[in-house]
Amino acid sequence: MKAAFTQAAESEDRPAAQLLRDFMRAYVERQKRKAFEGEARRQSLAVAKRARNPESDDANEGAGCTHQ
Repeated sequence: MKAAFTQAAESEDRPAAQLLRDFMRAYVERQKRKAFEGEARRQSLAVAKRARNPESDDANEGAGCTHQ
């Protein structure tokens, strides 16, 4: 596999080490994005749950609010 990867990198005039760094960087960014999206979803679900609770401040936040 290493030989095939090196040959493929050379066919694109790119050092194999540079391609590996690019792959690693992309992988780390994907992991960060997945973690961020998971946390955003968790927070969104928590807010939605509180909003469904009639005794929650989040549920009553818009009550009594007047728009001008």
